[in-house]
Amino acid sequence: MNNLAILYDKQGEYGKALPLFEECFKVNKNTLGETHVETLDSMNSLANFYSFQGEYLKALPLFEEGLKMRQVVLGEAHPATLATMKNLANMRKKQEEFRE
Repeated sequence: MNNLAILYDKQGEYGKALPLFEECFKVNKNTLGETHVETLDSMNSLANFYSFQGEYLKALPLFEEGLKMRQVVLGEAHPATLATMKNLANMRKKQEEFRE
């Protein structure tokens, strides 16, 4: 489901991508739990989608929560933790540029 959402996103079919990103995150969270790696991956994908769409208020809590959970579950230096940290920093940078 997440891969199909990514494909739609890359094709510019955002209206098809968003419900899949949201559903994938919801299903993973309910089925696997909040701290499962797949749940954290789908949370990051959804946050990235929101960020790229300029929906920073929706992206921010997902990035922040995902970063906290990845730090606990995977550790501070894990590549996925660092990727989330980078995504959060990039989103904040875009947010600042948007304000200017």
